[in-house]
Amino acid sequence: PGYEGRKVREYKSYTTPIQRKMRQAMRTLLWQKLKNHSMNKNGSTFDLLGYTANDLIKHLESKFEPGMSWDNYGINGWEIDHNKPDSWFQYSSTKDQGFKDSWSLSNLQPMWAFLNRSKGARYAGRCK
Repeated sequence: PGYEGRKVREYKSYTTPIQRKMRQAMRTLLWQKLKNHSMNKNGSTFDLLGYTANDLIKHLESKFEPGMSWDNYGINGWEIDHNKPDSWFQYSSTKDQGFKDSWSLSNLQPMWAFLNRSKGARYAGRCK
């Protein structure tokens, strides 16, 4: 019905499945945290963060513990953890230094999900 002779475009993705997974994960995580700070997410996730999905992937891989892989990322495996909890940082804008410090690569690490969930807002053995 009107489709004959139309050229069918083949979709070619220039991102890997891991890059797509990290983009979605960071988009969701960032939105949740900004909501906790009574802020809206205005802009592209990685533009706000100041690094790329590839930067994040390389950083996390460099910190993988034995047994961690992209195949076991998620609730029953490992998750992205803020070394110093996001709730410890003061910010009301994505331009604030507190936001930049909280979301810097040096503050993000892979952590087994069960440990991350039990850690809560603790940092370096202290409670908030």
